[in-house]
Amino acid sequence: MGFKNVLLDTNVCLDAALFRKPFASKALKVFEEAEERSVTLTIAAHTFDTIFYILKRDFLWKKPTN
Repeated sequence: MGFKNVLLDTNVCLDAALFRKPFASKALKVFEEAEERSVTLTIAAHTFDTIFYILKRDFLWKKPTN
């Protein structure tokens, strides 16, 4: 990969978590590199809140039906 420390953008995390095409494969590759200890990943504190909100919105909140 070429880098030792990587600051992940929120969207990269979401791409991996939600398997969003066409970015999921590259996002998951970043996490694989971290598992192999090739890089150290860092995310901003607000990323946790954003991921939680989007996952909750998409998977837990019931959408109104007419």
